[in-house]
Amino acid sequence: VLGADHVECSSEQTLRRYFGPLVRWLGALMENDNAPRHIVITLVGPNIPETCTKTSTDLMPPSLKKTSRLESAVAVCHIGTYHEWLGEESGKDDASSPDLLVAFNAGIWGYDEWRPTLQALVDLSKPVHFVVTSYTVQEAEDDAQVIEEVVKDSGAGMCIWPFEPNVFGSRKERPTATAPVKGREYRENAAWQAWKLGG
Repeated sequence: VLGADHVECSSEQTLRRYFGPLVRWLGALMENDNAPRHIVITLVGPNIPETCTKTSTDLMPPSLKKTSRLESAVAVCHIGTYHEWLGEESGKDDASSPDLLVAFNAGIWGYDEWRPTLQALVDLSKPVHFVVTSYTVQEAEDDAQVIEEVVKDSGAGMCIWPFEPNVFGSRKERPTATAPVKGREYRENAAWQAWKLGG
């Protein structure tokens, strides 16, 4: 998870609340002998509280341990941008080869720190799927413009699905005092898009 902060990483309980359902769902689906036995959800962001970086958080519910082929599931938090973290992790156990990257409500259009991360993603030797959510469809369009610029310059990427309303996004309006456009409704993960970067 790129661009994570205190919203996802304020405590072990918060990590379990947000990512426990995903682990339960994946664990229930893992009946195939070739299914992964271990899940590591790595959260990276410059605003992650330091208290959450001390240890990994076990996300495996006791009921799943008895019924699933899944053996472990943990969340690990790291302070910094993703491209910085990639530099620190290079050469360690396929750290630079995630199965999926997700940036929730990233605001890629509004933060220059995203460009070096996007460049690092298109520079990966193995392609990676990258899902980006936004508070509005308009912000998703702005995010897509920035991603397209980086992809166009590198030639290593393609859009899997363009920005669109996210049917799984929140229906609850999010009060946003600093919203750039007054009167626009903001909702968590209201829009999304997916890219294949690198390779």
